[in-house]
Amino acid sequence: MCAGKAHGRTSELRYARLLIRGLVCPLTLALGVPGTQAARWPDPPAWWLHSSFAQCVRMRESGNGTASRNIYGMLDGWQAAGGHGNAKDASRAEQDYRAWILYRRYGTAPWRPYDDC
Repeated sequence: MCAGKAHGRTSELRYARLLIRGLVCPLTLALGVPGTQAARWPDPPAWWLHSSFAQCVRMRESGNGTASRNIYGMLDGWQAAGGHGNAKDASRAEQDYRAWILYRRYGTAPWRPYDDC
């Protein structure tokens, strides 16, 4: 909570806390705190997101997100597309974006031998 009033005499510690809140909270609101908001990823082109290929991959790899949180089944491809950690821990928007990057670089090759899409 950023707002707060000191009642009566304030100790130096309370004054320091209020001063920090006065400086940090506006910056927090303006810049955001890492991890408190979902990152916004560029949207892949609608033609690709709604293509029969992308839909097929999503269904074969994860049941369109119902069987697995790794929507596109990206394992090694996740890092190749610039992802960090595991795809299953990323938002749907980031997975869409990373899959588009992988597709743009390598075409259907990362998925075709396995998914027959």
